[in-house]
Amino acid sequence: MGAPYRLYLLENGSWKEIETGFTFTSIGWQIPPGGNWTQTVPLVIRVPDGAFGKLKPLPPCRYKIEKTVLIDRDKCESRSNEITLSAEFEIVR
Repeated sequence: MGAPYRLYLLENGSWKEIETGFTFTSIGWQIPPGGNWTQTVPLVIRVPDGAFGKLKPLPPCRYKIEKTVLIDRDKCESRSNEITLSAEFEIVR
């Protein structure tokens, strides 16, 4: 499903989505069975500042990143499943 991802901040016991300020391209990478793929995600958000904005580091806190992917189950019948993968992490300073 390309490069898009979503970031969440743990606030008062529940996850709140963070507006990253980034735009994403939609690229369809095909990964063969047993293969892998890596995406590097900057731990910053873009905030308004002039024509292009500026990057601001995420403050120390607990976060979650989510990415939705499409799994092609059978190319002949066009069956596929969309799943959301997520991982929690903490930024400390």
